[in-house]
Amino acid sequence: MQYLTQSASEDILLFEGQMSLTPGDQGEPITAEGRVWFKWEPSPRPYFGLHSNDAQLIFGREEATVVLHPDEVQLATSNVAIGGAGEFPVHGTIERVSLGDAESPLASVMFHVTNFTNYAGGSLSFDVGEWRITITPASGITSLIAELRYRGGFGITHIGKIERQDGGVFVADDVTGLLSFLFLLLSFARGLWTGPILPLGIGANGQVVWQSWGSWKLGRWRGMPTWFDELIPNALGAIAPEFWRRWEDPQWHRPLQTLVSSLVETNTTPSTEVRLLIIQTTLELLSWMLLVETQQVHNRRKFDKLSAADKIRALLSHYDVGYAIPQELAALSSLTSARRYKDGPDACTQLRNGLVHPHEKGRRRVETLLVQEKFEAAQLLHWFAEVVFLKDLGYSGKYGNRLRLPRWSGDLDDLP
Repeated sequence: MQYLTQSASEDILLFEGQMSLTPGDQGEPITAEGRVWFKWEPSPRPYFGLHSNDAQLIFGREEATVVLHPDEVQLATSNVAIGGAGEFPVHGTIERVSLGDAESPLASVMFHVTNFTNYAGGSLSFDVGEWRITITPASGITSLIAELRYRGGFGITHIGKIERQDGGVFVADDVTGLLSFLFLLLSFARGLWTGPILPLGIGANGQVVWQSWGSWKLGRWRGMPTWFDELIPNALGAIAPEFWRRWEDPQWHRPLQTLVSSLVETNTTPSTEVRLLIIQTTLELLSWMLLVETQQVHNRRKFDKLSAADKIRALLSHYDVGYAIPQELAALSSLTSARRYKDGPDACTQLRNGLVHPHEKGRRRVETLLVQEKFEAAQLLHWFAEVVFLKDLGYSGKYGNRLRLPRWSGDLDDLP
């Protein structure tokens, strides 16, 4: 059993059969045929619909309890609309729910990945901790991605599998953190929000004995600049072990989530001003975590007193990344010469300061900027963060250089 989407943003049928709905706190349950789907719009989550025009149902919106038969699964619902037109007069959204026996021994967990890169080579496997992860392109991925590129939206592009490396059994709670980890790892690679959804727990007999429905933060299909590329699928497995160690480290667990979230949000926001604000903060977080807390090559008090530009320079220097403005950024390079900025960190932090500080001189400095200059400044800071983080994760292979736009698939550089 697996869930597939044959076309962009196609609804996924999760359940069809008898359902009971109890309106309010004291109403009588009403049983009728109904369905549960995973819908992508207006936000990716499960929705239910019930074939019923029972007289006790009062038009409007109210709290309701919904139960699926025959397994008596109670759904936590919200935004229940009663008395609407169409095939399902009663409908609403479903909050996260676990179905089946969460304590049942599992041989594997299958999950579904949305809008991921159509990398070469078929199945991709890597190990983290005691787990083996396998990710395989879904059937029909080529035509689905072609449609997604044209229409946008959402689609299940890959099917994943989690197993213990020793072949042992486990329970659903054992992989809760692992699923969240994969969400961060895959989002960092794709450059937009993606990850494992609709997990299915598979027992020793190959049958689904547990599954989870819920809402997930997912990005609509877009061609995003990112270090990961179709022709380097093994790069994912190369960074996964160290990424996992950071995830398991209490000192790094929360900062890792903040770091990846900032990189993804910076990559997807349409505002260059917002990108500049977020990505500089991200670099400062990265510099503190790596140079002060983890490797302890800088004194806390002295490092805290450094300017933002000096913190970034210290980070880049430690990882042998130059901070001159690359030749690909012609507009930012010209601006730097005209305003006599020292280097990339100086130029970018000066522009960011003009956005943050309200005095007239700073505002005027930013208001006269061209869109391309602001875009290139944000790209440079993002490139700094991406390259440093990859190097810290132990990666040393080819990567997609976001500074070279447009960049086609397979157009790769050596990591600095």
